Amino acid sequence: MGAGDYFTLQGHAAAPAAAPVYDLGSDPLEEMQRKRSGANKGASKAKVKEQAPPAPSAPSKPVVSKQKGRKLTPAQAKRLAREGEEAAQAAQAAQAAAPAPTKERVAKPKPERPAKKPKPAKAVKVKEVKEVKEVVEAKPVVKKEKAKPVKASTSNKANKAKEAKAARAQTKAKAKATKVERKLSAKAMTSLAKQKKQQAARLRKAVKVDAAQQKAKAKADAKALKKARKLQAVREKEAKKQAVITAKRVKKQRAAKQKLAKEEAAASKELAKTTKELDAANALAKRVAAKRR
Repeated sequence: MGAGDYFTLQGHAAAPAAAPVYDLGSDPLEEMQRKRSGANKGASKAKVKEQAPPAPSAPSKPVVSKQKGRKLTPAQAKRLAREGEEAAQAAQAAQAAAPAPTKERVAKPKPERPAKKPKPAKAVKVKEVKEVKEVVEAKPVVKKEKAKPVKASTSNKANKAKEAKAARAQTKAKAKATKVERKLSAKAMTSLAKQKKQQAARLRKAVKVDAAQQKAKAKADAKALKKARKLQAVREKEAKKQAVITAKRVKKQRAAKQKLAKEEAAASKELAKTTKELDAANALAKRVAAKRR
C-alpha cells in the first residue's frame, strides 16, 4: 500500500461478500477537515507522536480527494493513508472476532396478476341488400334517313329546286356510305395483310429454326460417327495386337511342348538303353557266378 493511496472505511469493511459492516468511528476526511479548522490540535499532535514512523516519501504531485475533489498536501495524504491502514486493521480484527451471520435467501412471492377483463363482443353490422335491377344494354340507335316527301307546289321552278336538293342530299349520303365502306374495307384489308405478313414471318422463323436444328443434329451425328469410327479403329488395332501376342504365346507354348516331348523321348531312350545294359550286366554276372560254382 503506497503513501498516496486513499481508502475509505466502507471499502475495507466490505471486502467479504457476506460479512457485516461495523461502525468504527468517524470518517477520516471529516477528521482531517476538523483538524484543518484548528480544533483538537494538541490531541492530534500527541496521537501522531504515538503512531508508527511515517510511510515512504509521498509523490510530489498533490493528491486529489475522491469524495469532494479537494487537493491534499503530501503530509495530509500520508496521514490519511495511515488512518486508513489503522481502520482496515481494526475492521479485519473485528471481523475475525465476530461470527459471520448466515442469511437465508427467501424467495419473495410474486404478486398475482389481475385477471383480464373480457372484451365486449363487437356488434355485427348487417348491411342492407338493395335490390339489383336488371341492366339492359343500350343498343346503338341507327337513324334511317327517310326521304322527305316533296310537297306539291304550284310553281314548277320550286319543285325542280326541291328535287335537285333531294338528289344532291341522296348523292352525298351515297358518297358518304361508299367512303365509310371503302374505309372499313381498307382497314380490313390492312389487318388481313398484317396477319399474312406475321404468319409468313412466323413460318420463316420456324423454317430457320428447323434448319438450324437439322444442321446441329447432322453435325452431332457426324461427330458421333467419327468418334465411333475412331473407337472402332482403336479396338481393331488392339484386337490385332492381342492376336499377334496370342499367336506368339501359342507358338512358344507349342515349341516348349515339342522340346519337352523330345527331351522325354531322349530320356526314355536313354533309360531303355541303360536298362538293357544293366540287364546284360546282370545276366553276365549270373553266368560268371554259375561257372564258379
